[in-house]
Amino acid sequence: MSSWLARLLAAAALAGCATVAPPDASQPRLDGRMALRIDSQPPQSMSATFELVGDGERGRLVLTNPLGLRVAQADWAPGQPALLVTSDGERRFSDLESLAVGALGERVPLAALPDWLRGRPWPQAPSQSASNGFEQLGWAIDLARQAEGRVALKRAAAPAVDLRVQLDPR
Repeated sequence: MSSWLARLLAAAALAGCATVAPPDASQPRLDGRMALRIDSQPPQSMSATFELVGDGERGRLVLTNPLGLRVAQADWAPGQPALLVTSDGERRFSDLESLAVGALGERVPLAALPDWLRGRPWPQAPSQSASNGFEQLGWAIDLARQAEGRVALKRAAAPAVDLRVQLDPR
């Protein structure tokens, strides 16, 4: 198991120690399952259930293992460092992109993720329509199965990244 996967999938007993203000209950929430694959050397993969509250400006992403144990929590808010809490402790990052690099070893546009999972381009960057969705920030967002709660996110640039999401019905 790679070191980032071990960090991400270890029990996160310190998650309650986060000091970034959580998003308020009125912010939109998404729940579901995700599977991430990075075609690096060696290839890396992980799967988890998730809870995502908020948007690209203020939010919280909680990942849980198949046993229901919290394995990682990321919090972000304007004017504050992004915070990642795992069993290894708390780590602060200047922004969400830096957090993704620190946690996954790859640039994953976490600020855009809430919009993408809701089937719309992130308003902070240009996008263009594609046959089954749209493209933005070097990623193809496939919405062909959005009615079933499925969203597929792919980055073709090396190393290729594939994120498959199954949203829980509301």
